[in-house]
Amino acid sequence: METASTDRWWFKPSLLSLTSGGLLWLAFPPLGLAPLAWFALIPLLVLVLSPTMPASRWRWYLAIWLAWTIHWLLLVEGVRHAHWTIYFGWLVLSCYLAVYMVLFVGLTRVALHRCRWPLVLAAPLVW
Repeated sequence: METASTDRWWFKPSLLSLTSGGLLWLAFPPLGLAPLAWFALIPLLVLVLSPTMPASRWRWYLAIWLAWTIHWLLLVEGVRHAHWTIYFGWLVLSCYLAVYMVLFVGLTRVALHRCRWPLVLAAPLVW
């Protein structure tokens, strides 16, 4: 029988990643609320600061990757307008760009929790 913490493994990383991606999307045109970019990575840093992860870490990172894939699909959607054959490339590009955010969270967690670097140093260096 699964506990409440293991059957909702996706909730925290998904919610925080979608919030972060949403804030970053709002910072770009057409809305262009540029000051939101200063706060967009704060939800990701909450994930980095999280002291524990579920036993199946790959699921946690999968939730981050899926949320950021949605972000990139929305942000670079103009790429697909050039020709109908570019839809596959648009999807692949979005999936590829989402990997960078997973790497950011993962490597910053390593720098913070294993190497004992302060967050103020770890996050910018990994970024």
